[in-house]
Amino acid sequence: MPKVTSLEEIPENRKRRHVVFADAPTVELSLEVACAAGLLPGRTVSRAAVRKAQKEDALRRAEEDALALLRRKDRSEAELRRALASAGHGAEVVEAILKKCRGWGYLDDRRLAERLVSDGIELKHLGPARIKRQLRERGLDPALGESVRKQVAGEEPSLVERAVAALASKRKSYARLEPEVARRRMIAFLERRGFEFDTIRKALKRVGQDMG
Repeated sequence: MPKVTSLEEIPENRKRRHVVFADAPTVELSLEVACAAGLLPGRTVSRAAVRKAQKEDALRRAEEDALALLRRKDRSEAELRRALASAGHGAEVVEAILKKCRGWGYLDDRRLAERLVSDGIELKHLGPARIKRQLRERGLDPALGESVRKQVAGEEPSLVERAVAALASKRKSYARLEPEVARRRMIAFLERRGFEFDTIRKALKRVGQDMG
């Protein structure tokens, strides 16, 4: 069994140590994990104990990274999984941390989808296509957004009303343009917002821009 000869401080991270063995490769661990595992100078430990300590250390590091990421903003499971993998954490460790975060309530795809759908409808006045694209970009199933749409928005406003609301902040700038130019810009704007042509046509009629 390997014998610990020293714990060498790592200058760039004083909470971590190089655990040096007399007859085994050096490993890097947090000081807390090393002490808890009994990896102290002069101690002889089993290789299984070293592997267990390394696994615990990997889990703790991934947990710290995950919590730091989630403190910055809400993330979907897919986003957090990609971020942790990019940081060098192994797949098994990542899945274990995702499970922990779900259990703590820090990771909830349904809740995130609810907020994105709610914001898209009530604040940004987006059309269905744009909302679905945003859900996909965040690694969320668009079907999840569809299933929560009514409970989030209550009495969901019609698509035409949402398109009209989206145009409301642009009316002054469009009023200074020639009618045909304004019409084209309104169409392009609503298309970018994710509305389909029939909805756009009805919305423009509603605001007095008959498409003919």
